[in-house]
Amino acid sequence: MSASQAANRYKLKFLKRHLRNPFRNSEKATTMEQDTTTWDDTNFTDIDNTLLIPPGPTGLHFSPTAPHVLQRIDADSLITEHSIQFIGRIAFRLLVPDKISIRGALDDVAIETILAGSEDIADRKLMFKDRGMVPDDNLVTATVLPTGPVYASFLETNGYIKSANRVLVERGAPNMNYEFPIGHFVQKIVIPHQFEYEGAIRTVDMLRDMLDKYKDVEGRKIVFHKELPRGGPVINVTLPTGPTGILFYADITDPSELPMISSILAPSGLDIPIDYVVGKLIIPNEITMERMECAHFEEVLNKYSEVEGRTIVLHPSRKSIGTHGTKITLTLSSGSLGLVIKSFRDTFWVAKVKDESKWIRKVPAGYYLESLVIPGELELMGKDDMRNATYLSVKLKEYENIDDRIMVLQQNKEDITKYNNGTQRRLI
Repeated sequence: MSASQAANRYKLKFLKRHLRNPFRNSEKATTMEQDTTTWDDTNFTDIDNTLLIPPGPTGLHFSPTAPHVLQRIDADSLITEHSIQFIGRIAFRLLVPDKISIRGALDDVAIETILAGSEDIADRKLMFKDRGMVPDDNLVTATVLPTGPVYASFLETNGYIKSANRVLVERGAPNMNYEFPIGHFVQKIVIPHQFEYEGAIRTVDMLRDMLDKYKDVEGRKIVFHKELPRGGPVINVTLPTGPTGILFYADITDPSELPMISSILAPSGLDIPIDYVVGKLIIPNEITMERMECAHFEEVLNKYSEVEGRTIVLHPSRKSIGTHGTKITLTLSSGSLGLVIKSFRDTFWVAKVKDESKWIRKVPAGYYLESLVIPGELELMGKDDMRNATYLSVKLKEYENIDDRIMVLQQNKEDITKYNNGTQRRLI
């Protein structure tokens, strides 16, 4: 294949990949908050600032001094036509699929070395900052681990408060220096389709036990932070279909009666700690509930027992969850909603859930409406956009044949997000 043929093939592939519906990668409100190191394309939807790199040498060269901008491109590079627009700009995000993702202030050696070492991999991506913008000094590295033992070595901070300990990289695994950045802190462990431990790895022994236990699982990931991570532990657990094997209880001293982990039945095989508090329940493409009362949580969890990807988000204590009331985010399928919504002045609320509604016993009457999003069409945020119950009903009827509409409800009126006047906008 000649160089011109290869260039044309790349151009065609680039156009096919990036001229799709701009909403193709939008996260639905029922999924987990997106982490900045996810491994799909959701972080690279800004087509104008993203360079798609095919297999082979890139011919890209970055300046050796900060800021490390794209300085020149080899004349015979297959991506010259698409990369020339990024001359003089800073690359702040690099993705090599199924291997490594880095976000932050990247230097020339790191970018060029990683790209040179992944020439056999397709769909590599570089995202650039607009001119004049400076990337965050903190580096976040997400590494996909091969199956088998991990040969990197780690240290602990060994502070006076053991619960505040952090684990950091002492030495990288062979030929994986960028995948295990020395001195960077372990922030998250991801075992696909099972759990994510974020900020919860406090000792080297705990890290080793987890890596060894799941050494045969493909796609394990570790996320490292250059700066000392803040915040307490959060554990996302993906539940199997059918009975969970988890027993829950509500602390009688907690007025919100949030669900807590009581015990794990042996057959479940779930690796989660006892007495952690459930802060969120996620039913993909259906409903997300935050800070929900235990009995309501268990009822909804059981109603969706056959849905794959159900997720609970755990916290070590009630304090880390906050004192707001329950928040419910619905992903609406096409058809009638089955909710009667009323309004008075600046307040919108669910007056009734009809018996035939799919949301019966999932959405309580009396909850307040915060927002409604019609994907690709309209966003209604706050009282100025929603106007009144009649106007809202007209819009729901007008767009009832559209899937994935998003409605957000709050238990308490005071928890509703305050929006500026005139936020309504039509999406194009």
